[in-house]
Amino acid sequence: HIFPSKKAYEQSLTMEGFGAAPIKLAGVSVNYFDLTEGYKTTFTHATYAVGAKIEYELYDDDLYDALQPKIARYLARSLQQRMEILGATPINTGFTTAGADGQVLFSTAHPFKSGGTASNRLAVDADLSTSSLSALLTVMDTTTEAGAVNIKLNPTKLLIPPQSRWVAKTILGSDQLPGSMDNDINALKNILKPVMCNFFTDFDAFFVQDEDHDMTYYDREKPKMENSDDKDTFDAKFTIRMRSSAGYSDWRGIAGSRGA
Repeated sequence: HIFPSKKAYEQSLTMEGFGAAPIKLAGVSVNYFDLTEGYKTTFTHATYAVGAKIEYELYDDDLYDALQPKIARYLARSLQQRMEILGATPINTGFTTAGADGQVLFSTAHPFKSGGTASNRLAVDADLSTSSLSALLTVMDTTTEAGAVNIKLNPTKLLIPPQSRWVAKTILGSDQLPGSMDNDINALKNILKPVMCNFFTDFDAFFVQDEDHDMTYYDREKPKMENSDDKDTFDAKFTIRMRSSAGYSDWRGIAGSRGA
């Protein structure tokens, strides 16, 4: 999800709910429970910028008009590349970098402060297949919050690197169970939308994502292009910049496997 920001940084705080509601006997007061503060995440914005120059002589010789659109396009692509990398980084580091709860993003033991743990990762990492995808969907189906309350996730997307594109197409597009000679139906057909990300760095990892997730990108300053003249060289200067940050405030809503 993309959000605007007007501050130097943003913070998010998770809260922990309650277990299943207990019976209330007639004439007896309702049981009240205190909210448990979960984990705090800070998103610190950084500035990203790139620039280019056109020599005065090129400008003076009427070559400027031909070059300007190309320079603008290259600068925009450069910043877009950075935005894509930022968006993919929380997932790329999701098996190695600890988050606010002390666990990596994809963990079998996310702790609750009120007690207990939950998982958003296969118990044994595996490459993408019908069996591993089914198992990861089961992980999502059984995801709980504090108090062992099932939060009824409904994953809609399969996130994959380009190397898994055709495997994903076979798994999600076949009428029959891939690799089976028993005429079994393919229960995974069209159950998820495959989304390929060219910026994933683990070529055999895969992920399933619910629409209600907490992967977050903050726009502190949207991409802004400017141009000016160098007073000493008379060269034309072009810059593009943005301020942003990316990360996640809660692990629920996405699950993954690192691959075998």
